[in-house]
Amino acid sequence: NRLPAALVERKSLACSRSEHAWRGLRQENNWAGFVPLFKEVVAVTREAARCLQEGTSLSLYEALMDQFEPGMTTARLDALFGNLKTWLPGLLREVVAQQTQFAATTPVVEPQGPFPVERQKALVEEVARVLGFDFEAGRMDVSAHRSAGELR
Repeated sequence: NRLPAALVERKSLACSRSEHAWRGLRQENNWAGFVPLFKEVVAVTREAARCLQEGTSLSLYEALMDQFEPGMTTARLDALFGNLKTWLPGLLREVVAQQTQFAATTPVVEPQGPFPVERQKALVEEVARVLGFDFEAGRMDVSAHRSAGELR
């Protein structure tokens, strides 16, 4: 590990404090209360990036990315997302047009919650299986944040 132990500890504490606080602040819609904690996470992450970058030819972003996707470069990401730009906007236009046409002729059924976490988890796991997610090579965790989509 190229990160000093003291930095690892500071980063871990900053992230833990931030995550813990966010659970309450999110429900209160209190972004202002979260900003100082988030700034601390960003600052310590930037410090970690500089340590990880040292002695490499990686950019700061690549140094951070290398922890989760070893060998990935911004050039490869540019190529990947550049490719998406060639076909995704057209696909989105088609989908929106079909949804608009469908909505004009079909009544919308509004979901009626609450939806128990265990039933949501079961649904997501079933969809993941259908899509070929390998639960032997990764896992899915329940998150406090609805858009976290934590898959590993």
